[in-house]
Amino acid sequence: MIPIISVVGRSDSGKTTLIEKLLAELASRGYNVGTVKHDVHGFDIDKPGKDSWRHSQAGSRLVAISSPDKVAVYEKVARELSLDEIVTRYFYDVDLILTEGFKREAKLKIEIMRGSKQELLSPRAQILFVASDIDVTDAKSDEPNIIDLNDPKKMVDIIEDKVLSRDIPQVSLYADGKKIPLNKIMKPMVLNTFLGLIASLKGVDDPQDISLRIHRRRQN
Repeated sequence: MIPIISVVGRSDSGKTTLIEKLLAELASRGYNVGTVKHDVHGFDIDKPGKDSWRHSQAGSRLVAISSPDKVAVYEKVARELSLDEIVTRYFYDVDLILTEGFKREAKLKIEIMRGSKQELLSPRAQILFVASDIDVTDAKSDEPNIIDLNDPKKMVDIIEDKVLSRDIPQVSLYADGKKIPLNKIMKPMVLNTFLGLIASLKGVDDPQDISLRIHRRRQN
């Protein structure tokens, strides 16, 4: 699955600003990055009376709006999707996904801490580093790594070393014994689809090698 890092912190701690800095630095190094914003209050991206709104009101479950320079898609869901489900459904051809929020998801996190030291919101095992404006020399040896909030270069150095340098999963597709080539768009789509399905199954814990075989019976 595409690596995911969630930027978390208390209200008005500067999550969006930090993500902007990380995106700029990652882009300067040639990475394609996707983002997800978690809105606990709900949202509405379409205006009543617009054509796409009328499509939705008439019963369309999934609505796409296309223009020469962008495409937007929104879908009605019966329940809130998990982060893995969102990534599996909508993301491809990116090297990394940054999220704003999703503090309850068990994903790697960058936690923002401002002013006097506060209790961490996230389990220590999930924290890649803490981005803070406090004196970094105050950190104790058993605490997560603390990085200056205004040093995105050092933050991306850590992201490259700890996250983006991990081995990229190899995906192979065979049909009747013949290897089918997968381009850079199809490969992550196949990978994310199967990993998303497997993640929802009981009794499967971080598998390293996955095989799926389908035998289609020929109709007479």
